[in-house]
Amino acid sequence: MSTRDDSRPGTEEEPVLVGVDLGGTKIAACLVTVSGQLRGEVHQVPTPGREGPAAMLAAIAGLVGQVVAAGTHGGRSPRPLAVGIG
Repeated sequence: MSTRDDSRPGTEEEPVLVGVDLGGTKIAACLVTVSGQLRGEVHQVPTPGREGPAAMLAAIAGLVGQVVAAGTHGGRSPRPLAVGIG
């Protein structure tokens, strides 16, 4: 039986990643454990496809920041091992 508290993203018990889904109309992101379990809400923003590459990178970076900030509990922010974009 596991004693891990699955409600706390990015704790020392299980490392997390940020998964990003880059689509034609929206970009979505969420914290994900290395075993594939979602941690927290999925955040999304519209894809700024017509605004150029800099706007796309800014949207992704902002979304990753939102996901990490939302995963902060008790003053401890998750420290994602990587960001995967697909």
